[in-house]
Amino acid sequence: MPLNVLFIAGCGRSGSTLLSRMLGQVGGFCDIGELHYLWKAGYGRNYPCGCGKAFRECEFWTAVTRAALGDLAERDVLAIRGRLHRIARVRRRPRILQPLLKTPAWRADLRAYGGLLREILSEVQARTSCRVIVDSSKVPPHGLALAAAGDVRLHVVHLVRDPRAMAFSWQRRKTIPNPGGEPIEMYRMGYAKSARYWNRDNHAAAELEDRAESYLLLRYEDLVAAPGATMRTILAPLGAPDADLGFLAGGEVALPPSHSISGNPMRFESGAIPIRPDTEWQDAIDPAGRRTVTRITRRLRERYGYAD
Repeated sequence: MPLNVLFIAGCGRSGSTLLSRMLGQVGGFCDIGELHYLWKAGYGRNYPCGCGKAFRECEFWTAVTRAALGDLAERDVLAIRGRLHRIARVRRRPRILQPLLKTPAWRADLRAYGGLLREILSEVQARTSCRVIVDSSKVPPHGLALAAAGDVRLHVVHLVRDPRAMAFSWQRRKTIPNPGGEPIEMYRMGYAKSARYWNRDNHAAAELEDRAESYLLLRYEDLVAAPGATMRTILAPLGAPDADLGFLAGGEVALPPSHSISGNPMRFESGAIPIRPDTEWQDAIDPAGRRTVTRITRRLRERYGYAD
């Protein structure tokens, strides 16, 4: 069976957790959350899976990783993280320098890491019998590795969100449950830094278009305004334009627990989840912070249709 991967690309706090969980309810689709963070959040920090269990206690991921990778020692995980760090350097440099970083050694790391992802994803497919795996990692170098994995049909949804809303979200205090103790507070980011990240990651995500079988630029605001129609647009290139979307009704989405790695704390929620536009930031954002983000992101923001 072909290995179809729907990769959600873009910047953090853009609504990818909601989108990936919605897609995971489509028949034949499996949402695994942010696979990019398997090594740091999973193996490294033992953060909880979306099912609520710590990563090392989750039967699903224990079975998948053991079958795909064997029993990894700490040094093996550190070696993988080192390779991933070398790959990710591409998005930390001006675009003019990127060709200089794409050396034979860099390409070898990319292929090796892509092959590793291919083993994991193949095992996920074997255990779930899914037709499409949804990976909401967003990180563009992770998408490059998927494209280089071989025998992977990569479909990209480039999800963007108003950078002011994204920056406001990075300011909010969010925690994830900790099966072994106190809740874990998620990383927070200042306005200027989040604006630069927004520029960088969206520029890089757009470059995945040439490496994917299909590419769709999607605004988060359009998704929440018309979830059913938007889902149809996403599913068409994947051969599922008429999929049953009965889990979407009355401005809500019905979500069961999932085995998602990393992401927004809403990955731990189940039941009827409301889908609604995010307008809180418009009144609550710090005025100086808003001006900073507006200035830094102006060129790309206007291209995506976000006015001042």
